[in-house]
Amino acid sequence: MSKPSRFYRDIDGILLLDKALGVSSNAALQQARALFNAAKAGHAGSLDPLASGLLPVCFGQATKVCGRLASFLGEQQQVPPMHSALKFEGKRLYELARRGESVEREPRRIFIHRIARVRLERAELEFDVYCSKGTYIRTLAGDVANRLGTLGYVRGLRRLTLDPFDDLPMYTMEQLAERSHAARDEVLLPSDRAFPDLPRVDLDPGAVAALLQGRTVAARQRAAPGELRAYDDGGRFLGVVQGAPEGRVRPVRLFVDVAAS
Repeated sequence: MSKPSRFYRDIDGILLLDKALGVSSNAALQQARALFNAAKAGHAGSLDPLASGLLPVCFGQATKVCGRLASFLGEQQQVPPMHSALKFEGKRLYELARRGESVEREPRRIFIHRIARVRLERAELEFDVYCSKGTYIRTLAGDVANRLGTLGYVRGLRRLTLDPFDDLPMYTMEQLAERSHAARDEVLLPSDRAFPDLPRVDLDPGAVAALLQGRTVAARQRAAPGELRAYDDGGRFLGVVQGAPEGRVRPVRLFVDVAAS
């Protein structure tokens, strides 16, 4: 088993980490960062320590992805639980909850796309949920139990996928540690894999240089309104741009090292 060195390097990409049970999202992030010797790292979509499963870990330029990403079905309002990472007057709610304090929380709009029973045995119910960002499954489980006229708690919670990484493999820390450094890097996804829904535009070399200076430029294709993925002649992903008047584009978030370009 190879061990990480103390030398941190500039590396870009998205790791689909299969977070272990009992590990916080930040602890898993730091473990992955050390394993890849990454100078810069962040994660998208937190999981609490009692949940396992998919935690996208972003390295280098890909860290810019992190901020992006009635009936039980459809749109509804959900009150966040006290044991959550949301803040109240500068303090995390779970910090207040651990001190036995409770504060009023504003409901948040969520969307449940699908909920399906997987298994029902005596007092245990297992179900799959496909939901929007910001949904608290523990709160949903309590609501389901209440609808059934009983009480309940979450015994196990595992995230299987996260848009836009459906049907892609994820890796445990043990699987990653068993790989060589080169083989480990091969599992990283490029940053643009986080934006499959955005149309693509290509830029000429002169336009690339101007875009990296923060200027509005013309694309080879007539740019449509809205956000787009921009690329140079070599197919390098430059970043997310916004369609401007007369088919031009302006930078929104660049994913290249401007100083090195």
